Amino acid sequence: MNFAELFSNPVIKVTPNPAVEGDEMTLTCYTNLIPLRQTTKLLSAFYKDGHNVRGFSPSNKYGVQSVSLEDSGKYSCMVETMFGNVRKKSLVSYIQVHELFSSPVIEVMPNPALEGDEMTLTCFTNLIPLRQTTKLLFAFYGDGHNVQGFSPSNRYGVQSIHLEDSGKYSCMVETMSNNVKKESPVSYITVHELFSDPLIHMTPNETTEGDHITLTCGTSLSQHRQTTELLFAFYKEGCEVQGFNSSNKYQITYIQVKDSGNYSCEVKTSTNGVRKVSQEIQMQVQGKCVVMF
Repeated sequence: MNFAELFSNPVIKVTPNPAVEGDEMTLTCYTNLIPLRQTTKLLSAFYKDGHNVRGFSPSNKYGVQSVSLEDSGKYSCMVETMFGNVRKKSLVSYIQVHELFSSPVIEVMPNPALEGDEMTLTCFTNLIPLRQTTKLLFAFYGDGHNVQGFSPSNRYGVQSIHLEDSGKYSCMVETMSNNVKKESPVSYITVHELFSDPLIHMTPNETTEGDHITLTCGTSLSQHRQTTELLFAFYKEGCEVQGFNSSNKYQITYIQVKDSGNYSCEVKTSTNGVRKVSQEIQMQVQGKCVVMF
């Protein structure tokens, strides 16, 4: 006597195929009842890597609302009759969830970045060829604090940076629906000094009425920006005695006691983007002794 098969061996299939991060993935357990038993009630269960992920139910579908890479694995399904007297399991099917976009990387321009530069941070990522039209949003963080909220631009700019802008930067990328989100590794960005803090010194060191005195404002440009134009100004007791010009020297051809006081100098770039003031130096002018006969 030949016994007919009640239902065929089940086969598991996935949609969409390929499945990509963020997709609503559906697994379907397909089987066919013989024509004589089309009203037989069947139950289906699903397994991932040998573990039950959904128990037996009348539905032959198992869904994951927003799949991640961790949902990749070996899937199978089992079909049985209502009373469990006939049970069949599908072959194992490996389902690969593909990356929607690569883990982002943050880059800085210019590199190295110097005081006064317009610094631009760019958050780089790549969409898979199948989903090139996917809209992505980008956000930026400095030392853990949000410095630019999510927007379609993958760039964050600081018009004129300072040493205080040095720090740990990262970026976050997410889809418009917010169902896939990835953060870049933290990148430490150092803003380098464009020129050193100025030092003012006097020649000669000791002064007497009638002497020729020269005050010099000394600073050093970064080796990366030796052609930067600097301007210098000099102050006495906080009041300007020589306005900004290309000379780092201030001269008094015939000094007098009234010229005594605290002097400082200031250095700035021609674009006014970076300014630095020296500490004060004290000038004490000695009066000439008058010899009486």
